[in-house]
Amino acid sequence: MPVKFYFEKRATEKLHSEMGMPNMVSFESLKQMIPDSALWPIDRLWGVHDFNLESAQNGYSFIQQIQDNFGTVNDLKRLALTRTVGQLSGYRAMFEAQSKIGWTAALDESFGMAFHGMADV
Repeated sequence: MPVKFYFEKRATEKLHSEMGMPNMVSFESLKQMIPDSALWPIDRLWGVHDFNLESAQNGYSFIQQIQDNFGTVNDLKRLALTRTVGQLSGYRAMFEAQSKIGWTAALDESFGMAFHGMADV
């Protein structure tokens, strides 16, 4: 989603646990997982490694947003670099939008039990 989406539509009094975005591994990891012949352009084999262009991840939309913000992506190295900044911007927007309305209660409710459980390990 565009960054403004999180400020306009997703900042609520309760933290939404299902927000996220497609995730891509590093360029080096991609080269180890996918044969050179299937590295570029992105194809169905990428879906085996959890980056789908369609379905719930909507990788097409994610790549389009990266191109809207950082220019044309026409090779794998550029995609790997720009997706890092794109993911940082997206996750930052999620947390900043939520904090805009005050998210202390949401953190307590959503994460308190998880952190409490971790402290007991």
